[in-house]
Amino acid sequence: MMNDNKKTEIIDQFLAGTLEREALLEVKERLKTDLDFRREVVLQQKIIDTLRQRERASLKQELATLFQQGDDTKGPVIFLNRRPWYYAIAAAVVLLVVAGIFWIMREQDTATYHGYLAVSLPPGARGELPATLPDSLPVYIVTNDAQYNFHYQLNDTLLLYGDFDLDNLSLFYEPNEEIYLLQIDNVFYPVEEKDEVMLLSPEAI
Repeated sequence: MMNDNKKTEIIDQFLAGTLEREALLEVKERLKTDLDFRREVVLQQKIIDTLRQRERASLKQELATLFQQGDDTKGPVIFLNRRPWYYAIAAAVVLLVVAGIFWIMREQDTATYHGYLAVSLPPGARGELPATLPDSLPVYIVTNDAQYNFHYQLNDTLLLYGDFDLDNLSLFYEPNEEIYLLQIDNVFYPVEEKDEVMLLSPEAI
């Protein structure tokens, strides 16, 4: 049972992808049934995203300052005997620059939690949704991926690769064909539950 005193810590671990399997299943189940908890998760993700953006902007500014200082070519060139501590500081600065660039590149490829999409019947469809079907699915979006663009992966969550806006997305389930349909700008794309990344292709008419 989730302890409310550690709720923030658990949400942090969930968003970082470090929860153990049992705790992860408990969080996912609570996300389906507890609207207030779901709002807390969304709010915490927004806070994390805001802090990351500020840290990234600050790091870029610091790196730019370091490069400007290193490019100062005014004045005479004076050769001095370099002491061991000078090389240590220089090496530390280089490591900081490399680590900073790596961190920025890594952050660009991180999937960001964007909220939930409610699952409903397609327009004009008859029947009812299966009782075992979740009423909504969490959506994660990767906007900068070197390999995938306009792709998806669907299991317990919907992972989208590309420049997507959650407000322009709708998710349906066709009970007769037993398949999800993702609507993007009035176009329907079948999405299958698979462990591999798939290309979004429009529904055949």
